[in-house]
Amino acid sequence: MGVELEELKAWILLMRPNGLAVVGREDQVNGILKTSIRNCQQIQNGTENGNPSDFPQSVLDLINTAAVQQCNSLDGLSDGLIATPLNCSFNPRALACSSNADTMTECLTPFQLSTALGFYNGAIDPITNNQLYPGFVPGSELTWTGISSIYEIYTTTLFQNTWANNLSYDPLADFSFFGSDLAKVHDGLGVFINANNPDLSKFHARGGKLILSQSMADNINPQKFPLDYYTRIKEALHMSNDEIDSWFRLFHVPGASHCGGGPGPNFFDPIPQLVQWVEDPSNQPSAPDRIIATKFNNDTFSGGLNRTMPLCPWPKAAIYVGGNVDVASSSECR
Repeated sequence: MGVELEELKAWILLMRPNGLAVVGREDQVNGILKTSIRNCQQIQNGTENGNPSDFPQSVLDLINTAAVQQCNSLDGLSDGLIATPLNCSFNPRALACSSNADTMTECLTPFQLSTALGFYNGAIDPITNNQLYPGFVPGSELTWTGISSIYEIYTTTLFQNTWANNLSYDPLADFSFFGSDLAKVHDGLGVFINANNPDLSKFHARGGKLILSQSMADNINPQKFPLDYYTRIKEALHMSNDEIDSWFRLFHVPGASHCGGGPGPNFFDPIPQLVQWVEDPSNQPSAPDRIIATKFNNDTFSGGLNRTMPLCPWPKAAIYVGGNVDVASSSECR
């Protein structure tokens, strides 16, 4: 059971320049700026795929270094940032320890490899083999620390304060999150937090405009789910690429963590472009074709400017064309 944003009171998360989400509700909205989306099945990524929080930082560094080394230059730049992680085919099996390895510090043990693969692949029901929720992308490894504990706290609090209405309730002891329990989880939490119904026909019919962004080093929301949602909306409304792009734009933010931080530019403010898109007085609204993201030293305004880069609407990505690598105008959306 999904929550239709246009029929219930829409939840709007506004990404402010400081990277934090501000929540508001309106009965009727014509412009929505949303940062990441999720549903109740997301908790399976952090409760059933092992616990990378148990990894020493050196192991996360090892995996991340290998992923960045392989996919760093997909955008034409060797800047230590995977700008298009969805195009990165990194496989951590290349880091598996050999049987005669003298040390386990520069390779992955069978448990570590299995856990890493689980986080890349996402939650899969072992009974039906169906994909329940997508996994994390290459380049996000440094943020895996603490994922399981975040999900456990998040899940427990939601169940206690919504479905169970019991602050002593322990959902992790009551659910396996797979098989027959999947329906229980969906019925228990879905009505409260799912906002993934692809039928946004009413929102679109009244002229609604939607900007959805996803941080590609997010340590809470697996980065592939917004694209999955975008694709399902396109299919549900039987739209071409041009038709859906006329009212819905998806922007990926390379190297940005959840609510700010991360190795990439993570400060951006799409609100003025959304307002113009919805309220253009010329009555010829122009969809945003790029949003400028900024990286400040130490991720604070007082730290000074580090670099800027364009964020591009899917399926385009920022490709370096020449000039100063730290200036947005040196890259184009292609």
